[in-house]
Amino acid sequence: MDDIQIPKQIKAKFDLVIFLEVIEHLENDLKALENISRITGKYLLLSTVGGRMREVEREIGHYRNYQVKQLED
Repeated sequence: MDDIQIPKQIKAKFDLVIFLEVIEHLENDLKALENISRITGKYLLLSTVGGRMREVEREIGHYRNYQVKQLED
C-alpha cells in the first residue's frame, strides 16, 4: 500500500485526486499535501473538518482540525 506521507512513493499522475476526510488523520499533513500536489494533474477535491478539536475527534485518530486561514495558506 502506498503512503501519501512518503515522498515519491506514488509515481503516477492523476487528472482528478479526491481526498475526503483524510488529511486530519495524518501525522505529517504538510508532506502529504506536497505529495498530493505533485500527483494532481488538474483537479483536487479535498475536504476536512474545521473548528475547534473535540475530545471525541482525538479518540478517532484526528491529529488536528483546521482553521479557514490554515487551509487557505
